[in-house]
Amino acid sequence: MFKGLQKTKGADAGTADSLWSTELILDDDYTKKAIEFIRSARTEIRICAYAWRWYEYAPEDKIQQFNIAIVRAIQRGVTVRALVERINEGAVLQRHGIKVKALNTMRTLHTKAILVDDKTLILGSHNFTQRAQNDNFEMSIATQDFEACVLFESYFDRMWDANGKSIN
Repeated sequence: MFKGLQKTKGADAGTADSLWSTELILDDDYTKKAIEFIRSARTEIRICAYAWRWYEYAPEDKIQQFNIAIVRAIQRGVTVRALVERINEGAVLQRHGIKVKALNTMRTLHTKAILVDDKTLILGSHNFTQRAQNDNFEMSIATQDFEACVLFESYFDRMWDANGKSIN
């Protein structure tokens, strides 16, 4: 699944080697990779999205295939929670079974990330839009680095638990 595994020495010579994996995802490869991880989900998917579109009348569209994979995960019993920038996007997502919140803050939620089962994190510049897939130069990474996953989980949960309150 991951192209490269790297072994790195800890900063302290006495630290044990740690094995971590990461994959660079460029341009329109994003949806294919994201769908692979979504299909592997068993318990929960957390999503932060600046822009997320639903292309109901274009089922062949890559982003709509991503959306369909999310719906199928929900049908398998996977909980999907999403933080979005705009509540009007959230209404569409909620109709498909996604638990959605938009933060009520002066700050912009510009994060684009997916955490699958607290063990695989996809983080980068990709929005969930046709433009991001077809027109833009985009880059994201997928990692199973434990510390990165835990930090993102904490970040997401802090915003989620604020329930519309400003996050400082």
